[in-house]
Amino acid sequence: MKTSTHAEKATARTAAHGVSRSFVALIVAAVAAIATLLAMTCVPQASLPAAHADPTDMSSITVMNAQPGRTYEAYRFATFSDVTAAASEDPKEDPKVASLDVTTVECPAGHTDDGWCWNFQLREAYRKAQRENATLPALATAYEYNVAAFLATLTDGDHQLAGDQLATVLDRLEMPMGVTSAVVTPDGSVTNESNAAQNLTISDIPEGWYVVVDNTPGARKAAVATTITAKGTTYTKFRLNEGTGQSAINDALGKFYAKDVDPQTEPTKRVYTDAFHTTEQQFGSNFSIGDTLYYRVDAHISAHAANYDDYTFVIRDQATRGLTVNESSVVLKESDTQDGAGTKLTKDTHYKVDLKTAPAPDKTTTMDVSVISPNKHAGKFLHLEYSATINADIVEGGTYTTTVSTNADGTDVSKTEDVDANCVKNQARIKANKEGWTALASAVGFTGSIAFTKVGVGGQADGLQGAHFQVFKGDSATQSDTNKPLTFKKVGDGVYNYDPSSKDTDVVSGTKGTVTLQGLAAGTQPGADQQYTLKETSTNVELGYAQSILALFTVNHMISDNGTVTNTVSRSANDNNHLGLAYEEQNAIKVKNVKNFTQLPLTGAAGVALFTVLALVLGGSAAVLTVKYRRTRKQLDEAN
Repeated sequence: MKTSTHAEKATARTAAHGVSRSFVALIVAAVAAIATLLAMTCVPQASLPAAHADPTDMSSITVMNAQPGRTYEAYRFATFSDVTAAASEDPKEDPKVASLDVTTVECPAGHTDDGWCWNFQLREAYRKAQRENATLPALATAYEYNVAAFLATLTDGDHQLAGDQLATVLDRLEMPMGVTSAVVTPDGSVTNESNAAQNLTISDIPEGWYVVVDNTPGARKAAVATTITAKGTTYTKFRLNEGTGQSAINDALGKFYAKDVDPQTEPTKRVYTDAFHTTEQQFGSNFSIGDTLYYRVDAHISAHAANYDDYTFVIRDQATRGLTVNESSVVLKESDTQDGAGTKLTKDTHYKVDLKTAPAPDKTTTMDVSVISPNKHAGKFLHLEYSATINADIVEGGTYTTTVSTNADGTDVSKTEDVDANCVKNQARIKANKEGWTALASAVGFTGSIAFTKVGVGGQADGLQGAHFQVFKGDSATQSDTNKPLTFKKVGDGVYNYDPSSKDTDVVSGTKGTVTLQGLAAGTQPGADQQYTLKETSTNVELGYAQSILALFTVNHMISDNGTVTNTVSRSANDNNHLGLAYEEQNAIKVKNVKNFTQLPLTGAAGVALFTVLALVLGGSAAVLTVKYRRTRKQLDEAN
């Protein structure tokens, strides 16, 4: 491509109306940069000579909040000309620019290599961005040799510059360089040599539109416009549309806010069993259906938020099926320290809540808590508190769709994973200043299930239907005001969900003798098992089973931190399984019914019980024989 002469470059007539938002970037350009480019009325003319307002006028760029140890370099890539002043009804107001022309800086004299040219690099950057973001409009042919003017035409549909689109282009911009790989020399630079952020000025630079570069790894580039002088008048502002909500500093030229490269800190998440947050549960804790859990998400708004009028801050919390989020419980507090109790903020004044639940079978609940005017809460610690109740969906496996990242065009990227039965997940992320979602903070909880098979004798040795049970939490089946049988809801053949709202305490073995009790809390380690005692209340008497010989046994119910459930029959000294009717076989619990004492198990306590019964029977027989012998002997003596 031949080097274009200055006269060959197209110009764009612009009408500046204000800025809708600042860049999502490490260095965020002040509206000065954006306002320069707003809603430009473009009239490209290849033969139009470049007209400079006052080409010798010098200006400056102030780096607000320049970070310690950073160097900020300014490179001019476009010039301004044909400045038109905006009409003002208030003579005390600073003069504002209504419109101007934008012209891309031409290639350096004597250099024909495309790599040296701003126009080439801007065009390549835009085409790369367009390939990755289909929402960007095609580069108009008329702007092939004045790409800066084209960039000034990008709007968000409301005649205002789409700052995010421009930031996307700048992310892909290669700085002009020659065949010797020498980068073009900056027009000016400034370094913060102190240990604290401060405002610094890049002085004595020609008026124009600049790319400001922070060479720190991970930093993004920003576009900044200087103040503009024309016909002896220095313009420091652009005319703004009514109702844009921009503050005076944000429509000032020659300023931009520098932002630390440190990413938004990820949140922390905790779960408690009480509303006062005194009993924190460990990751992988377990609960029962109907339990209410109390969550707290801690986050921090950067102090840099104070430098933005349109800083955004969203906490996204996503829960799997099996958790019903109680929207009325949502509270947002703020404090000066991470562990502070916090002052309660007002919903719809300080924050908004958007709660949505995906349709079955996913049922992921997504809650977005958006801070209103987060710049007013800059530097504060936020504490999101809410409760959620475990529901019966937890007993079945399902899918969980969560947000994991953000595309270059701002759309969210989601991931779907499988979640096992009896497991719920709840994860939180933060998106600050539209910069993408942070890593997540997770809370995982489990419920457990107890299963056993009721067996009989003879033809029912593999399964006995119709045996009735009551279930007690703990190691006692003695009813009292504090120890009542648990209530369940039948959901299948021999399958029951724990349901504290139910009144039904009766569970019955299914057609194959199986009983499954779902949604029960479990212990988390051996020796700290949660115990449940099962009391058989009746058996299948129609098949001849003894109603007087019923099972009573205690199960040690445990779940590991990965959700693995273990159930064992208690064998402690004070266990309830005296007759030995409950036993383990091939890692499964079986509970036996018998028709008479001779069919009782002959091992353990049951064997002792059987021999005790037999001893009593034999003892009773001996006593009878003795009595009869004595009576017979007495009768013989009397006869003699």
